[in-house]
Amino acid sequence: MRIGGSALAPEFPLRFVDEQGSSHLLSDVAAVETMVEFVDDTDPPYRCHDAQGRRVRLIVWILELLVCQVVPDDFDTSRLRIGRTPDVDGEDPVLVECVDDLVLRTLGGTPLRFEPATWSTGTSTSVDELVEETGVVPEAFHQLWMKARLGKRFP
Repeated sequence: MRIGGSALAPEFPLRFVDEQGSSHLLSDVAAVETMVEFVDDTDPPYRCHDAQGRRVRLIVWILELLVCQVVPDDFDTSRLRIGRTPDVDGEDPVLVECVDDLVLRTLGGTPLRFEPATWSTGTSTSVDELVEETGVVPEAFHQLWMKARLGKRFP
């Protein structure tokens, strides 16, 4: 697995096709936050690709872009798995959302070492070395992540 901030960062403009088939060219984050009010993995299907043609996952809540990341072209939430980092050196465990061998989101503890923005470009590791299996289902992780990210604004 390639871990690096640039590995998950899409290149603008984004081509966003909503559930009704309407296509929008989104030139930057401000355009996403103007044109897309709500979208996440539980909404009706949408398609989004970046300037290089890579599939992009979006999570937008009340015109605020929360997640914008490159995912495998065949991305499907049924393939998501939730793991937990091992409890080592007194650090709190972190929940980790993965698809295939790609870490997408983290929650809890001290996640900075797992956040894409802080990963060293070109570092390789296996998700299996990084996380232990949990009984947390993706829907529950998403609810917890949204509550942590948005606080009282999310039901």
